[in-house]
Amino acid sequence: MNNSTNETVLECVVDCVSESSLLDEIEIILVGLAALVALAAWGYKKYKSLSADGNISLSEIIDSIDEVKEKVSEAEDVIDEVTEAAENVKAKATKKK
Repeated sequence: MNNSTNETVLECVVDCVSESSLLDEIEIILVGLAALVALAAWGYKKYKSLSADGNISLSEIIDSIDEVKEKVSEAEDVIDEVTEAAENVKAKATKKK
C-alpha cells in the first residue's frame, strides 16, 4: 500500500471540499435533480388523472397543454442550471489532478 498516494488523494479531497463554490455547485446539482424527480412525479400523477376513466381524450390533452408547457419550461431552466453546475464541478475536479 502506497501511503503517499493515500495522502495525496486525501489532500485532494480536502482541497475540493474546502472550496465553498464547489459545494455550492454540488448543492445546485442535488436540488436540481430533486426538482426533476418532483417533476416526473407530477407528470405521472397528471397521466394517472387523465387516464382515470381508462381513456385519454384529445380534449383532455388540449386542456392540459398550457400546464404541461409551463412544467416543461421549468424543467428546462432546472436542467440548464444542473448542467452548468455539473460542468463546473467536472472542470474543478479535473483541474485538481
